[in-house]
Amino acid sequence: MKNKLAVAALAAASVTVAGALAAAPAHAADDAPTTAFGVLQSFQAGITEVDAATFANGVALLVGEDADWNVVAARVDLATGATTTVKLGAGDELFPSTIAASPDGGTSYIDLFDLSGSGTDTIETVNWAGAAPTVVKHTISVSPLDLAVSPDGQTLYVAAAFDQEIAAFSAATLGDASAHSATPAWSVGTTKLPLSVAVSPDGDRLYVGQSTFKGNSGELDSIDLTAVSGASAALSPVNSFGAGVEAVAATAQHVYAATVASGDASQSTLNVLDAADPAITDSTVTLPADVSDIVPAVDDSAVYLAGTDDDGALSVAVVDPAAGTVTKTAALGDSWYAAVGLAADGVTPYAVDGDGRISRLGDGQVLTHPTGVTVSGTVAVGSRVTAVQSGPAWTAGTTVGYQWFDDDGLIPGATGSSYVPTADEEDEDLWVEVTGQQAGYVQTALDSAPHVVAEGKLTAPKPTVSGTAKVGQTLTAIRGTWTAGTSFRYQWYASGTAIKGATGKTLTLSSTLKGKAISVHVIGTKSGYQSKEVGSTRTAPVAAGTLKTVTPTIDGTVKAGKTIEAIRGTWTSGTAYRYQWYVNGKAISGATGKTLTLKAGWAGMKVLVKVTGSKPGYTTATVASAAKTIAR
Repeated sequence: MKNKLAVAALAAASVTVAGALAAAPAHAADDAPTTAFGVLQSFQAGITEVDAATFANGVALLVGEDADWNVVAARVDLATGATTTVKLGAGDELFPSTIAASPDGGTSYIDLFDLSGSGTDTIETVNWAGAAPTVVKHTISVSPLDLAVSPDGQTLYVAAAFDQEIAAFSAATLGDASAHSATPAWSVGTTKLPLSVAVSPDGDRLYVGQSTFKGNSGELDSIDLTAVSGASAALSPVNSFGAGVEAVAATAQHVYAATVASGDASQSTLNVLDAADPAITDSTVTLPADVSDIVPAVDDSAVYLAGTDDDGALSVAVVDPAAGTVTKTAALGDSWYAAVGLAADGVTPYAVDGDGRISRLGDGQVLTHPTGVTVSGTVAVGSRVTAVQSGPAWTAGTTVGYQWFDDDGLIPGATGSSYVPTADEEDEDLWVEVTGQQAGYVQTALDSAPHVVAEGKLTAPKPTVSGTAKVGQTLTAIRGTWTAGTSFRYQWYASGTAIKGATGKTLTLSSTLKGKAISVHVIGTKSGYQSKEVGSTRTAPVAAGTLKTVTPTIDGTVKAGKTIEAIRGTWTSGTAYRYQWYVNGKAISGATGKTLTLKAGWAGMKVLVKVTGSKPGYTTATVASAAKTIAR
């Protein structure tokens, strides 16, 4: 079934009760309905965004995107909910436009349009038999808008509106893994736009729904498949309408054609035609939605139609083809896509929406339920919000479920009564759907109003500075515990002025910082959160540094007439040195070099050297060597 994209416009708050698009939420009145037609059971199909779906032999076959935006196909057993999926490609490269299935549900045919630049279409033939599905890809020369499979499963029919062509492909050709492209068994051109195709139950006739370019008129054409010869086929008009035919279906008794006027998605017409002579219109039914799918019951007692109105509200209508009237409707909520199908019995209706939910439809009692649901808490990234229900309690025994949504649709795994928005949801709408479900009752869903997710606020404690505020020492910023995943930058300040280049977690105090009070600012950033800058308290003014000193030694023979040398050792890097020699405790005038020549008159006296070190920002230090006796 082809993709019919609609933009969902969520109302401020809504309650979806089966049988009415805007049902009253309370049931206290004496004349309140006790039974209705609607969703009896629903489950998630494993695809978060459905682009196209169809049903066959008790299974639903879907194509769309998973939570990682891969294009995937899925096969869902309607009786058990068992789901099998297979990846077809990356979602940013491929767009699934339509899907069809073999009558036994064992094979699905999916058209993928290449978005990467080649502009080509491929038919992905998925064989679901065996332990794991297999996929065969064939490039084709047309761009299908709708697909249909013959009752014997041997032929795939294509309506290619953009190419103005109807074509038929052999299932054997499409299943041949040795070939990379497929050529139609036959094709026929048209001057209009073929939008939809359906095959008669006996497989003898193909019905084609067409539209003019402006969409202000359309027609139903047919091809006598028994008369197809070689690569040629004849297309014959059988009925005309005042709008394009967007969906078509056929039974032994009737041909159904849904028309939608150009630019008007708020109204469709279901034309019920006599299968023996489709030029005869048995009845018409006007529907307040754009019909995207038609599925008649196997006994032709009812026709199920899926549609979307102007506000993106999905619904399924049940039409009595004999009377030409809508007998029941079921609201499915808001989404961009809907398809309808039947269980293996050919009678029980199912529906699938764009969020990948499959629903079994039927008659049931009406639940007593709350009047509404609101979202409590600050709707911001990283802040927990909670669904709060108001009004009457649910019918005793009701199972209440939750599902959170954002602009991309259903949020996978967000099925609790509370939720913490992520960075991906910043500036998107967020809302919650609360669903009540109980055996024998029609499911009721309550939607909250949407809220725009604001930027989160980082947890940002005030940092501290560790270390001694003294020239030559290293200070360290202690930032504390912030919101997990935060990235950090630092900026150090001296008496309130930013220190150029001091952007690390540590700062070594230079002499230029002497007398300045030091502080540090920590800047935290995280996607989806407001950036935050927090400053520490200033330190005491930076004190002068203390030079590293070494007690000097005297090298050489300490004897009159000999030259001795002061060995100062390793001091603080960058220290400037002065020397002063002493004999018997008195400074020797002019003896300020690293070496000293001992005079004969000093024999028997004591000699020592004092080394004085100085460096900007540091306290000057003087250290004396041990005294040595001068030999004769």
